[in-house]
This record gives sequence, C-alpha cells and structure tokens, in this order.
Amino acid sequence: MDRWSGFFSTIAGVASALLAVAFVTFQLKIDVWRGGGRLRHLAALFTLWELGAPLLIALILAMPAHPWRVAAILTGTIGLAMLITHWVLYAGTAESDRSPFDQKQFQLSFVSLATFGGMAGAGLTGEQPGLYLLASLSIWSLISGTYEAWIYLEP
Repeated sequence: MDRWSGFFSTIAGVASALLAVAFVTFQLKIDVWRGGGRLRHLAALFTLWELGAPLLIALILAMPAHPWRVAAILTGTIGLAMLITHWVLYAGTAESDRSPFDQKQFQLSFVSLATFGGMAGAGLTGEQPGLYLLASLSIWSLISGTYEAWIYLEP
C-alpha cells in the first residue's frame, strides 16, 4: 500500500487545485446556478463532488493503515446517492421545464453511474484490482468534473 502514497498525494494536490478553481468560479458566476432551479443547484453540487471525491479518497488513504476500502465505498456511495437524487428531481420536473442543459446532464449521468458504481465496487474487490480501479476512477473523476464545470459555465 505504501507504494501508492505518492500517487494519491499527487491526486490530492491536483484535486485540491481543481476544486478550489471550480468553487471560486461558481461563486463568481453565481447567477448561472442560482437562477436555474433545483436541477441546476444539484448539478453544481455534483460537479463539485466529482472534483472532491478524489481528494477525499486521497485524504482517507493518508490515514494510518490506509483504509482504501472505506474510501472507495464512501465516495462511491455518496456519488450514487447524489445521482439518484438527480434522477428523482429530473423525473419530477415537467418536460417543458427542462432546459437543454438539464437534458444534457441527465444523459451524462450514466457515465457518472459507471464512475461512482465502480468506486463503490472497487472497495469490494481484492487489493490489487481494487486499488488500480480506484486510482483510475479518481483520475477519470477529475477529468469528468473538469468537463462538467466547463459545460456548466458555458454561456
């Protein structure tokens, strides 16, 4: 497990930087997500979670005994709960009230299902495949979260 310390330390640094930039940008462009209803609010939170999940994973792995299974299951479960909440809100929103952005977010949510389902599932596998899967999905989450922030803030 110690050989993963450098990797997850790097992930923590990258995730912290991206999360900070996204958070500040969302504050500067507050009108974008405040004026769009509950689906927009949840999309903003979910974008921040996509960037924050790898940071939480890295911080948990920095603990003594490196409880990577806890990190995988916790971050995956939180992501899946947010995703299910998004689907429920989306289903409860009239089709005429859904913006093109909301529809795009719903379509992209199936990628997030694979991402966070994979994170939770990684915690239920052996150490070798589980850590590789968790590491890969952490990188993907940073890329996906950056893309989500980009499309979120498009005019």
